[in-house]
Amino acid sequence: MAIGKEGNVKWVDGLRGIASTLVVIKHIVCAFFPYLLWPAPGPEESPVLLERPYFRVFVQGRIGVAIFSFVTGYVVALKPTKNFRAGNQTSSFNSISRSALRRVPRLVLPVLLILTLSCLATQLGAFETANHCDGAGLPETSPDRQDNWLVAAYVLLQDMVRVWSHGESHYGAELWTMMPIMKGAFWVYVYLLATAYVQTKYRMMIAMALTLFRLTANDPFFGMQFFFGAFMADLQQLPEGSGPSWTRFLSQKSGLAGLRMALSATFLLIGLFIASLPDMYFEWQPWSEGLADFMRSILPRDPDLPRFSSGLGLDLIVMAIHFSPTVRDVLSSKPFLWLGRVSFAVYLLHNQFLRSVLCWMVYGFRIPEPVQDDVTGEWYQPLLEFPGPMRLFAVLPVYFALIYGAGYLWIEYVDSACARLTERVCKSIKDEEDEKSGPPLLPVADGQGGRTDRCSLPSTAAATSQPNLDADPRHTVSLRSKTAWGSRWLSIDRPLYQGSSSFYPLEQNRPRPTAERSRRGSTGTSCRRCGGSPARAAGAWSVLHCHSLAAANAVILAGLARAD
Repeated sequence: MAIGKEGNVKWVDGLRGIASTLVVIKHIVCAFFPYLLWPAPGPEESPVLLERPYFRVFVQGRIGVAIFSFVTGYVVALKPTKNFRAGNQTSSFNSISRSALRRVPRLVLPVLLILTLSCLATQLGAFETANHCDGAGLPETSPDRQDNWLVAAYVLLQDMVRVWSHGESHYGAELWTMMPIMKGAFWVYVYLLATAYVQTKYRMMIAMALTLFRLTANDPFFGMQFFFGAFMADLQQLPEGSGPSWTRFLSQKSGLAGLRMALSATFLLIGLFIASLPDMYFEWQPWSEGLADFMRSILPRDPDLPRFSSGLGLDLIVMAIHFSPTVRDVLSSKPFLWLGRVSFAVYLLHNQFLRSVLCWMVYGFRIPEPVQDDVTGEWYQPLLEFPGPMRLFAVLPVYFALIYGAGYLWIEYVDSACARLTERVCKSIKDEEDEKSGPPLLPVADGQGGRTDRCSLPSTAAATSQPNLDADPRHTVSLRSKTAWGSRWLSIDRPLYQGSSSFYPLEQNRPRPTAERSRRGSTGTSCRRCGGSPARAAGAWSVLHCHSLAAANAVILAGLARAD
């Protein structure tokens, strides 16, 4: 099932770029044309083109958030699963550790910065037009100006916490997705750690089981997509012809390109239709009412139908992309990759510009004065009226150029600065041990009884003063411990020297003549810490690094000796 020679994974960036664009379009539609989110303008009215199935997916934009969740799971799992397949679990653990450590500041820093800028813009009156217009949802989602800067700073500090603890924000209502996306990334990290030594087919089964579990938990937008992304990361890396015999026709080498194309088109059409479910008023059109009834019959009790439609539809669309090299190549083209590169910045900035610059261009700058009601005598604030779609369409090119230009500048300067700060912080807090060097703490036998290498351990006493105990079985401790999967065994047979309080491996501490070292053989490698060449020893062993594992081996062997 591999995509190309190594697997084309760039299409995911292109898909992410489409997601951010769909979210931008959705917020414009929601503000100025909310009826497009319904099946029809009214119960007895005929739907317009953009309200019909398939077309409406591109204006209701709901699927964009589900795409962000899918991409998060896919990207987090891609490199570790590749290393798992190659048997490089230790390298995968290092990769997971680095990724998890960097993910928090890489998400938190830009969000905190955009909240601060939004607070400043609010206090300077940038959102006053949006607060006094008749755009659907604009007054409700636009932040209110505080009485003074001190109160604004307090509200900002609360916002910085609540956006990550509750998924709520006064200065950025669209940032509610940040908390579940952060949480979902760490769900995938835990999944990867738990399945590191699991065979690929069973790891894929676990990922699919977790996907279905989150479906039954009524979590189609986030949890379901995180684990489906992890599933696809494994599926994409399967070698050609590795599946069951009945799936061989899916191989790109089978010559059945037409059949694969038909399968891809079927997934795409069904996925887009399911994702077309409106946000509300399903009963206004037969197709939406029938789709809603069908989904209620197969989904858990009280399902969130709009989110389920986007989640299930996206998963089918992703399968369609997986089986279509042409679609993947299109998504991997430079324009889509550029959209993917600026997608996060566009997501952070687009609503700030919509509530300020776009509202200025559509409604103007003048805020109407309060008016007194002639009947009740109460004062009320009149709203600015929408001047019509022609004026909006005239200024939309300026708006899109502005948000994507600002997104590019954000990536070039702001995001790169956040990345440098993240690297600096991570380097300052991480262990001095080179995380890319050194073997596992407990070396694992290869199961073949062959020869592997070990490195000399440091001696705590002068080598010349240590007795030769190599042949004395009383000074040898043997440890046989089963691995986690029961298929291989660990064996430790080391001559020991009993010191004041610990046992230390002795054989490898004794200096050997040059001729004896040559007779025993050399590994051709050297210890990363001391630079010495390890001697070749009988038994299936990895290289034991002298300084990093001496204490650990001493503690293990001492405990076993005391137990005997």
